[in-house]
Amino acid sequence: MKRIIIIISILLFYIFPLSAQNVPSIKWREITTPHFNIIFPAELKTEAERVANLMEHVYIPIGKTLEASPGKFPLLLTNTGVNPNAYVQLAPELSEWYHRPPEGYLLGSGEWYSLLAAHETRHMVQFVKIDRGFNRIIHMLYGQFGELAMEAFSIPAWFLEGDAVTTETALTNSGRGRMPVFTRDIRTLLLSGKKYSYYKAALGRYTYKDHYPGKYNLGYLLVAYLRDTKDALI
Repeated sequence: MKRIIIIISILLFYIFPLSAQNVPSIKWREITTPHFNIIFPAELKTEAERVANLMEHVYIPIGKTLEASPGKFPLLLTNTGVNPNAYVQLAPELSEWYHRPPEGYLLGSGEWYSLLAAHETRHMVQFVKIDRGFNRIIHMLYGQFGELAMEAFSIPAWFLEGDAVTTETALTNSGRGRMPVFTRDIRTLLLSGKKYSYYKAALGRYTYKDHYPGKYNLGYLLVAYLRDTKDALI
């Protein structure tokens, strides 16, 4: 308990590095829906309208298995970078989607914003779901920094990403779970007789001598297995 209190206290004075490098000349616009605020550059108006419709469309089914809703995270669309990515964060609550889709087979052949709507909105549901019980008390005492710390203590990273990948696979016609290359490395290790311990697999050792795929790959297989065999509410 003392260690938890010390770590949370340190987080209160931690300043996140500035990740956004948007030029001052951008003309920002906003679309407010019943459940989300979409913030975007003026030239992305058409895409922003489509994202707003997507988010409202997935709002109810995206949290069904966790029995939670995504809350009302601000959603920022940006088009000034070349990194194909998106994320959801706490302290402050925010989801940012980069306009550029990936090249190659990183996320399959699915439409970029549809995949993000399934994957990233599921992360919003996760944050809402864990904000209860003791975690809620820490949140009330330390704000979103406390909530962020308890999220790290409460949930393994493989579950957060594996659950989101499983959701994107279930709710779209694409998703990484449908791609043989996504589970290729783990299948190869098992067929080769290399069975790593849970801790080694969960920590994702990356060396030239012993390679194990990351939290996305392991998490997807674990979460999908629990859904199929244990009727787990996840």
